[in-house]
Amino acid sequence: MHPIDGREVGWDAVQGSFEQVAKLASRGKIELKDQIIQVAGDLAYEVGIESGQLAFAGEQVTIDHRVTNIYQRQAGAWKIVHHHTDISPELMNVLRRLQAKAA
Repeated sequence: MHPIDGREVGWDAVQGSFEQVAKLASRGKIELKDQIIQVAGDLAYEVGIESGQLAFAGEQVTIDHRVTNIYQRQAGAWKIVHHHTDISPELMNVLRRLQAKAA
């Protein structure tokens, strides 16, 4: 669940989604602020605010939304098993303009 809406389950769907976003995104810097991490055995969660700017489909946008990540320790390494952010109105507006141009 990422800032351009939708929900993907399984690595193939998640990878495809991130590849599509990567084609539109450039020249950006996103930082995690107000980070809190809690660990309980082989599970951990992280919450914070993703904040920054990037070019998205050539338009400069500001990112400022809440994020939750859940991790699981597998074979001694931490793997992200869930990622969720607020929907970004700015990114959604850019996508709507792109869709309108394509129609």
